[in-house]
Amino acid sequence: ARRARRRRRGARAAAVCFALLAGLWLLDGHHLTADYRSPVGRVTTVTLPDGTIARLDSGAAMSWHAETTSGANGGRAVLHAGTAVFETAKAGAGSGAASAGAHALVVQTSRIRARPIGTVFAVSADPGPWVAAVEEGTVQVVAAGGRSVTLGAGGAATLSAGGGALSVKAVDVSRALAWRSGYLEFDNASITEVIAELDRYLPGGIVVLDGTAGDRRFDGVLRLDNIGDALALVAKAGKLETLVSLPYLTVLK
Repeated sequence: ARRARRRRRGARAAAVCFALLAGLWLLDGHHLTADYRSPVGRVTTVTLPDGTIARLDSGAAMSWHAETTSGANGGRAVLHAGTAVFETAKAGAGSGAASAGAHALVVQTSRIRARPIGTVFAVSADPGPWVAAVEEGTVQVVAAGGRSVTLGAGGAATLSAGGGALSVKAVDVSRALAWRSGYLEFDNASITEVIAELDRYLPGGIVVLDGTAGDRRFDGVLRLDNIGDALALVAKAGKLETLVSLPYLTVLK
């Protein structure tokens, strides 16, 4: 029986390592084809050729494709991984269709396309509670299947599990994008949700072996300049102990 338990533990450890290595390989693959990259644990700000300011969250990777539409210089930003916030260049004094034509930016992931009209908005290429969120202005979001929604300030688009249906919900955009200011803010979030967010700012991965951790909640603000302290605080709140602490792997139970 003891030998069988050892074999099961060994199999679980091998599965964790395999998943970790596969994730690292995919991330490196995204980064190899990207024009802009944000290292894990950092937020990177870049100015795109059309004047748009993009803030790339930890691990984000993005490519730029210049395009000309109706005489306006614009482009297509393809977000391969992670989340990015876009602040479009001011379209000038015009409004309505004139402003939309003056700024021909499109942000694309594997799941959606987002077209802004003089706005500040975020797009996520990763699984999560939303695929696009708007802080200022208006954004049209189109799913891969062709269905579309229009978002105003404080609105977010969510995608169905099958990827074809879009819906709109209200979000606290400032809280959702608090990483721009170097912290994460949580309100009655599950411990597993908080750890998953922290995981994005660490090289390697965090594995939680306690299946009941999702039943415990966390409220508070975590600074991103010391992820180790933040993780220790969340583990303590979730009554978790550290079983393994390696440069590229942390196991909690």
